[in-house]
Amino acid sequence: MKNNDILNENQIKSKLIFSTIFITSFELLSNLIITNLKGHICYDCIILKSDNSFDFKDCEIYLNTIKNIKHKELKNSKNEFYSCCKWYLKEEIIDLNEFNKIQEIRKYRNKLSHDFTNILLNNEIEINEELIIELKIILQKIGEFWFKIELDITNIDSINSKIEPNIISVKLVEYLEGILQSEKTSTRDSLKQ
Repeated sequence: MKNNDILNENQIKSKLIFSTIFITSFELLSNLIITNLKGHICYDCIILKSDNSFDFKDCEIYLNTIKNIKHKELKNSKNEFYSCCKWYLKEEIIDLNEFNKIQEIRKYRNKLSHDFTNILLNNEIEINEELIIELKIILQKIGEFWFKIELDITNIDSINSKIEPNIISVKLVEYLEGILQSEKTSTRDSLKQ
């Protein structure tokens, strides 16, 4: 096997791992953005599913203020994820730069998903590793917001300052980042040989 083949093989492996981690991380962010907001608005519309997990039925308020809102700036005028992000912006949970960064992250996730083979096999296409850092920062911020909401609901104000949000989705992204860094180190080591 030639050194060029190893490089291509290593690049493909790195892109595959990165793409998987990025898409997984985005899905965690998307779930946090949509599910927590839906649960907050439709708290009295819980549905128990056959696997004993639960979901929230779309309540009237959620349908009218989030899900069925048309956005003239979008090709597909209705978009639940976009509407939820607009709610976070309106409520000043995120700022305009973060809102735009979330849209950039979403577009990049879609590019990874829909143009995956081309990205994977084309050595000229670089992956954008900075976006996963931005994704984690936004995930942390929105996760902390919901953590504080939960504390307020349960009236744990007396110990509020002692509790650190252990946001599972952020910890998972950090774990996935560790896998990515390990892969990079492994790739560098194999190139040196």
